[in-house]
Amino acid sequence: MSDLYEEAKRALLTAARQEAGWRWVALAVVVAAIGLFHHLIGFKLIGAHADFWRAPHNDMATMLAGQEAVFRQAWRFPLVVTDRLLNPTLLSTVYTDSIPWMTVALKVTGLWHWLNGLGLFFLVSYALQPVAMITLLRALNVRQVVLLAMGGLLALLTPAFLMRHGHVALSGHWMVIFALAAAVDSIRHGLTLRRAGVFAGLAVLAMGIHAYHLPPIGFCFAAAMASEIAQKRPKAWLNCAKAAGLVLGGMVLTAVLLGYGVGQGAGGGKSPIIGYYSMNILGPILPQGSALFGQTFEGGWFKQTLDPNGGQWFEGYNYLGAGVLFTIAAGVLLSVRHGWLPTPARVWSRRWLPLALAMVVLTLWAIGPNPYLAQRLLFTGPKLSGVFEWLSLFRAHGRLFWAAGYLLTAVSIVQIGRYARPVTLLAIAAIAVGLQWGDSHEMRAGVRHTFSEGAPSYHPVDLEKSTVLHNRPWVFAPTYFCANNVIDQMEISQLTLAAVRTGGTSNSASTARDQGIACQTPEDLFKVAGPNDPRITVVMEESAGAEYGRFTQRTDCHRFLRGLICGQGLDKVPGLTEIAPYVPNGSRVLAQVNFDQGVSPPELISGWSAADPKGIWSNGPHSVMTINVPNLTAGAPLIVELHAMSFNKPPEVMQKIEVSVKGRKLVTWNVEKANWRPYRVSVPSDLIKPGEPLTLEYAIGAPMPSTPADPRRIGLGVEKVIISQ
Repeated sequence: MSDLYEEAKRALLTAARQEAGWRWVALAVVVAAIGLFHHLIGFKLIGAHADFWRAPHNDMATMLAGQEAVFRQAWRFPLVVTDRLLNPTLLSTVYTDSIPWMTVALKVTGLWHWLNGLGLFFLVSYALQPVAMITLLRALNVRQVVLLAMGGLLALLTPAFLMRHGHVALSGHWMVIFALAAAVDSIRHGLTLRRAGVFAGLAVLAMGIHAYHLPPIGFCFAAAMASEIAQKRPKAWLNCAKAAGLVLGGMVLTAVLLGYGVGQGAGGGKSPIIGYYSMNILGPILPQGSALFGQTFEGGWFKQTLDPNGGQWFEGYNYLGAGVLFTIAAGVLLSVRHGWLPTPARVWSRRWLPLALAMVVLTLWAIGPNPYLAQRLLFTGPKLSGVFEWLSLFRAHGRLFWAAGYLLTAVSIVQIGRYARPVTLLAIAAIAVGLQWGDSHEMRAGVRHTFSEGAPSYHPVDLEKSTVLHNRPWVFAPTYFCANNVIDQMEISQLTLAAVRTGGTSNSASTARDQGIACQTPEDLFKVAGPNDPRITVVMEESAGAEYGRFTQRTDCHRFLRGLICGQGLDKVPGLTEIAPYVPNGSRVLAQVNFDQGVSPPELISGWSAADPKGIWSNGPHSVMTINVPNLTAGAPLIVELHAMSFNKPPEVMQKIEVSVKGRKLVTWNVEKANWRPYRVSVPSDLIKPGEPLTLEYAIGAPMPSTPADPRRIGLGVEKVIISQ
């Protein structure tokens, strides 16, 4: 036994001290990263024709529309400027977060026909994330392969990286980590022209991927220059001037090539959203999406999380994960016991203080002007103005903590490597990676959920296949920034993608800056399209300013789930239906019944589930309610407005609900599943009598259990009923 113990001990010591073969270790971590990519996102999403990309979620539809617009137009200058998204206005797809350099590369090679730029960038980011951290650790003189592997895996499992699945360009954390490595290398060995070239390359890359990566890269570069001067290296000022010229020159050239001045729109410090993303000072240590703390993923977000202002999601100044926090704690404890600095304080300050101060500034900037301490708002800071107003363009400033978080992790690993005994070092590495993996379980579940299926489609899924819609201008009323309904905005983004893919144009797109387009609908859009009018007009029913009732008077309009599509030749487009008579609100409310009180009111006669705090679900194929309607006027119809939603299972997004009174069918609604929204029907005067309650009968098209264990068969959810005349 003693021999076996000694052999095991020697093996552990060898593993802890192993420095050779680090490239093989890095390769192994990259393979693991690619495997994680496939597990969470999937290799199939690299393909341009994957089902997911037919209707990608949220902002990904806008990002993809920007890429498709550039792919499908002739080359122009600037390279990624297009008139297909805000027609006839020009817009640079820098402002649709469409990863311009990836767009250019795929267009030059023609690979856009087979590869999807968003899926491909995800793969690149997953592969380079651990490589960047290993590069940073080696720049910090870490040589033990165990610690290199540990750092690479912790970077890969950092929550702010994992939770970037909806904002693809922001998954490029590796650029920030490479900038940290370049800063460390320059601080230790001098800011040579070659190292300045690395900073210039990273700045150029960031501007063509996402500008939020630029401030951390800039601060790393500034720290490298300040350290060069503080250490009084030969020709320090000249070297810094050359480096600054190289970096600034590259940035100016990139801004011109990509059209940064085209489509900037409104923004800046006067924007009302500035301060909304202010962070919680406790954010990095406050569990959020933590499996170890029971914060399970519920299909949209995690339960039991703290977000007092609604904007403290995984922007960056957020939970680092149990494994990273364990690593930092281990580094701190070892430093307390053995010493913080490997060199005299004066020498350390000249060399490293600029980088430390840069991280402090980025951290304070990340927290924002309205900091919170748990649920408490500490104070409301002033809005930036004057020459500083441009800084407010980075309104989601929590992301600027990424650099500080990764550097803190790396420095902690340095201290572990410097002071921990071999067996302790191995134990710390194993525990840290194990904790981070276990703690991120629910986050990984969230990523898999996002990419398991596309977004709900509120228009016919085969719309793009209809040749009658190809190469035509699409006009939205209201436009994206004028719509005040979130689902309508999502549908505008999806239909803009459809318009661009079919060779057409759109007058409305979601961009990083409100373009200030007037919200007044032009009068000529209310007229039937003439023989020489190729426009397709899309009317979103629920948003303010839609004027849906006026558009129903056009004889060339057809109904889809969220509104109307009008124009020539749409009769044979699959999935569009005839317009049901438009029912306006009544001018006098006679009765209202709320079903979101958590109790079952007496109006529910049959076919309903037990009360729910947010509404009531039907149970079975038929449901009946009876409502007393006082003070009605004889001889006039009643308007019934049902605030409802449906339950469906993918790929279905709506339920057909037939509404009858006294056995007469009045209407068939297509009730959507996404959100509560009003559905109206007019009850003819011959079906109502003063003093007699109104009985509404609902026939649910396809009721079903919500889960295998659910004994109910639900289909129609009702929040409230309003009866007017």
